[in-house]
Amino acid sequence: MINKIKAVEPQKVFLLIGLIFGLLFLLITPPFQAPDEDNHIYKAFSLSEGKIFPEKNGNENGIYVPQSLVSTIAVFSPYELGGKNFNPKNQDFKKIDYFLSTPLNRDNRIFLKFANTYPPLPYLAMASVMNIAALFNTPPLVLMYLDRIVNLCLWLFLTYLAIKITPIHKWVFLMLALMPMTLFISASISPDSLTIGLTFLIIAVFLNLSFDPDKKKIDNRDLGIVFLLTILVTLVKPLYFFSVLLFGMIPVTKFENRKQKWLMFILLIISMILTYCLWQHLMTGYVQTSASTSETLTRILNPANYLIILFDTIKLDGCYLLGTFVGILGWQDIQLPPIIVYLYISLLILVSLADKGQIIINLKQKLTILTPLILFLISLTIYFYITFHNSAYNDTIRGLTGRYFIPVAPLFFLLFYNNKNKIGNEINFSRGEKLNLLIILFIIFSLLISLFLIIKKYYPI
Repeated sequence: MINKIKAVEPQKVFLLIGLIFGLLFLLITPPFQAPDEDNHIYKAFSLSEGKIFPEKNGNENGIYVPQSLVSTIAVFSPYELGGKNFNPKNQDFKKIDYFLSTPLNRDNRIFLKFANTYPPLPYLAMASVMNIAALFNTPPLVLMYLDRIVNLCLWLFLTYLAIKITPIHKWVFLMLALMPMTLFISASISPDSLTIGLTFLIIAVFLNLSFDPDKKKIDNRDLGIVFLLTILVTLVKPLYFFSVLLFGMIPVTKFENRKQKWLMFILLIISMILTYCLWQHLMTGYVQTSASTSETLTRILNPANYLIILFDTIKLDGCYLLGTFVGILGWQDIQLPPIIVYLYISLLILVSLADKGQIIINLKQKLTILTPLILFLISLTIYFYITFHNSAYNDTIRGLTGRYFIPVAPLFFLLFYNNKNKIGNEINFSRGEKLNLLIILFIIFSLLISLFLIIKKYYPI
């Protein structure tokens, strides 16, 4: 039995554990107790009716939604309408039972001031299901659970493909995908689930095109997949389009010549920029900017200031960022024991070092991997500094959490990959002889602890 577990393919391990624990997270987490689920269900419902952009009511942007949806969210969301007062609620089965049978009544509507300007793609699958379900006057709470299921299934499919496709670090991808935070978010109504799945997949595709020994030439089908994934990532969350720079890892020998490779790369960048600019143009008039943005931007764009701000942020919030990367759940009020967080990170590094196969990543390719990581870090931190800067706080980056780094985390751990390292020689991890069982057991243990903490938080005895 143990030998069979050691030899099982990682993508199958992921699918089994991800499906079982994903459904458990989905059902046990109370309604609207994952970050911004209220915001995201409004967006998905609006899109289900074919409304991509906010509607106008006088000088305000917003949406018209059924009163029943607003009432349901008000009962379960920890934030009062308007999003100011935070008041976490315990699970109440009587309320859930009542709202599971409360019809939608889509004709009884109110106007809701609403500022979600995300592109529609992350909500498309949820909106499609809501569009059909709403025809049957399905209760809003049932719509929420349907959206969670759709998000979970889509994430499982994309991540399964990523683990199957990548020629290296399959178990690293698996561990990152099955972190408590990743699974919690992916079993909620959050566009981050699609962001993680797509970004993992595009990284895996580039690794496959670069290092798979059976891939001798890049054909039109490969290029079509790369272009499609790049556009999709841009339309989900633009900051993650830096992963397209991994195109530079692909050896020139897999193209007709050097000119063809770089022509394709330039066209890829152009398509990405045009996609982003088109959406920004369409959203003109809906996005509000702060009057202090220019001054704030000038400050953080000074390299010396930026490094100081980044260092102070890490010094102040370093443990918090690690915690929200591995597992601070709920509305960031359910925290895994720090020892589990540190063990998870340590095991990820160990697995990264121990993954030793025939593939060699040279220094130039590692620099190519490092480049999108650095650009992403700079862009993300600048964005949050500008968006949430408040002179009342220390001059640090506010609003930043570790879960935003999950989609690009495979790139960070690729930097530890070394075909010639001693750890890899001793453990011979690529044959699945040592760490597989430990990884599986530790992941299951971490997820069980997470479920216990959720139950303890929301289901007091």
